[in-house]
Amino acid sequence: MKRKFYGFMFYNEKLPLVFLILIIFSFRSVYSSDLQHKHSDFILCRLCGHNIAPATHVINIQSPAAEKIYNRSLFGLDNVEVQRIRNPLGIEFNIVLSTGGTCVGRRERWKSHNSWFPGYLWKPCFCSNCSQHIGWIFEPIQSAHEERAYASTKGFYALILDNIISEDYSDSLLATPKISSRDEL
Repeated sequence: MKRKFYGFMFYNEKLPLVFLILIIFSFRSVYSSDLQHKHSDFILCRLCGHNIAPATHVINIQSPAAEKIYNRSLFGLDNVEVQRIRNPLGIEFNIVLSTGGTCVGRRERWKSHNSWFPGYLWKPCFCSNCSQHIGWIFEPIQSAHEERAYASTKGFYALILDNIISEDYSDSLLATPKISSRDEL
């Protein structure tokens, strides 16, 4: 019987390949274990209902400026980090982070002062449909060009929890009219 050592275990040629593949894929990455997906949901602008981002784009990156961090089940996901941050005027915001979306930054300079995420520049972003302030775009210093309106693959969005809503929750609020027959009128 021949045995070969592969870093973390011995492999016997008689061991089915399928079993080895199952062992390898049973190790979960740090990022995938942080958020447990219940089902697909979307993040919407609370004002107009426009799609802001798929819930699958929600990420957890902690800000050193966060005054409080807590986990909630939001947008069909478990363990979404909600961070309470404060701007220089003393206004508090509860934010969640997303890697993609339709939140648009205006053509203006990126700001470095008072960044909640060191190494990133920021600018406000707005709903592309109704212009409601949705949150902020954070972009690494190297890729923060003035004309950039959306976050790059290395950037992200900080979305204000009070200005967004889950599509599933929004759908549950809609009431459908009861259609009655002519005989009842």
